[in-house]
Amino acid sequence: MVKRVVEIEDTLEEDIDTMKEAIKEDFLAYVEENLDIGDFEEYYQDRGVDNVSETADNLAIYDKSDEYYLYSRIMDDAFEGAGLGIEKTPENAYYCLMEQEGFEFMNELKVAVEDWIQSPTTEDLDDGESGEPSDDYEPRTYEELEQIVNDL
Repeated sequence: MVKRVVEIEDTLEEDIDTMKEAIKEDFLAYVEENLDIGDFEEYYQDRGVDNVSETADNLAIYDKSDEYYLYSRIMDDAFEGAGLGIEKTPENAYYCLMEQEGFEFMNELKVAVEDWIQSPTTEDLDDGESGEPSDDYEPRTYEELEQIVNDL
C-alpha cells in the first residue's frame, strides 16, 4: 500500500474576507458621493448587487478544485440554492458560495446602516424652545458610519 500526503491550499476564509472588504469599500465610497443617503436600499439597488456579483466573479475565476474538495457540501448547497441553470463546476459552485456570503454580509451591513440612518438628527432633538439641539445631542457623522461599517 502506498500512502500519499496531499497539501491543499484553502482560501475560503480569505476570499470571504475579501468579499466583505470589497462591499465595505464600495459602500463607503458610495456614501461619500451621496452623503444624504436616506435608505440602504438606495445603495443596494444602485451598486450593491452588482458589486457582490462582480467580486464573486473575480474570486471564482481561479481553479477552485481544492476548495471544492474541502467544502463541496456547502458549495453544492449554494449552487443549488442559486438556481442559475448552468453547469456545476467547482468554480461555478464557488461563485455561488461567494455570492451567498456577500449577500449575507450585505444584510448585516443593512441593519447597521439603517440603525445609523435612523439615529436622531439635530431636528429630531430640538429642545423645542430655542431651536437648538438638546444638550445630549451628538450629530451623526460620516466618520461614525465609517467606524460602524469597519467594525463589521
